[in-house]
Amino acid sequence: MKLLLTIFSCCLLTFCNAQLKPTEKDSLWGVWENKSNEDSLRFSAIYLYAQKGYLGKRPDSAYYFGCLHHAEAQKLGNVKEKGLAQLTRGISWAIRGNYDSCLLYTSDAAD
Repeated sequence: MKLLLTIFSCCLLTFCNAQLKPTEKDSLWGVWENKSNEDSLRFSAIYLYAQKGYLGKRPDSAYYFGCLHHAEAQKLGNVKEKGLAQLTRGISWAIRGNYDSCLLYTSDAAD
């Protein structure tokens, strides 16, 4: 039950947040693409890019960017960022109405 409440609150917060402006999205994408930036900065950029740029209106795209986030975190062995990427992917499934996949991704994020 706690997991469902967490998912619901994440979804609610996502819908309440305003979408990014195109210039903000471009800036975040530039930070992510620049491999000379620190990993923490790059991870923050891709997380915001997916969450605020796509999750509310284009959850399939948010899922894709969550996959990019997860792959980079996996490569670097960053467990925290893998969890955040999993949450992005899980919430994208919840928004699309696929709660089984949502639970699969969000329960993986909690491990």
